[in-house]
Amino acid sequence: MDGVCHLAALTRVREAAERLAEYKDVNERGTAILVAAAAAEAAHSGRPVRFVLASSGAVYGAPDVQPIPEDLDFTDTHEYGLTKRAAERAVLDAPLDGRFGAVALRVFNAAGASVDGRIGDADTILPKALAVASGSQAQLTVNGDGTAVRDFVHVHDVARAFVAALAYAQPDRRAVFNVGAVGASVLDIVAAVRSVSGRAVPVEHRPASGEVPKLLADTRRIRTELGWTPIYADLGAIVADAWAAISD
Repeated sequence: MDGVCHLAALTRVREAAERLAEYKDVNERGTAILVAAAAAEAAHSGRPVRFVLASSGAVYGAPDVQPIPEDLDFTDTHEYGLTKRAAERAVLDAPLDGRFGAVALRVFNAAGASVDGRIGDADTILPKALAVASGSQAQLTVNGDGTAVRDFVHVHDVARAFVAALAYAQPDRRAVFNVGAVGASVLDIVAAVRSVSGRAVPVEHRPASGEVPKLLADTRRIRTELGWTPIYADLGAIVADAWAAISD
């Protein structure tokens, strides 16, 4: 074994509050077990192991500084974000013994379509909007006025970040990088889906439920140190790729 890309996790923010013990078991304990196994294999074989963790922008909480740099102090966050912080600690605090290199990629909102046509968690905003455009859902329910801004990055660009991070994770290196590409509000997503699909996307607004106004990734570090830049650098391209996957 030369490297590990650890993407396994439970990832729904609201669900984490209801199933916290399970989220801790998978996200925290599961990561610690995998790190220990990788480190043990490195010690046994004498070959260094490169470890890259799929972390999340959720670790930051809701800071006032936007876009968010990697070295910003954490603020209060929800239960899911806390489990991802613990996963990062398990990876980045692994012993420095010359045989283990580690990188945590704080991925914001992965979007677009995978090579096999999947477009992500049906509970997230872009798949939900696309479901309405395709006719499989009657309307899109939006909490608040729809102006909350999030950072979206195509899943292909996320994969490219993992390749770059594996190359970077040399023995005894520890690093954290944000992975994001395009800032967009819920209303921006709706407008892009309407434009790309040519179909109506009815929206029902419900009372706001504490949405953070803006969460954007500062990606200067990954661009500078890993030479990574997103290929899908605008919202329309991300939405068009996902729409093509479900409308073919």
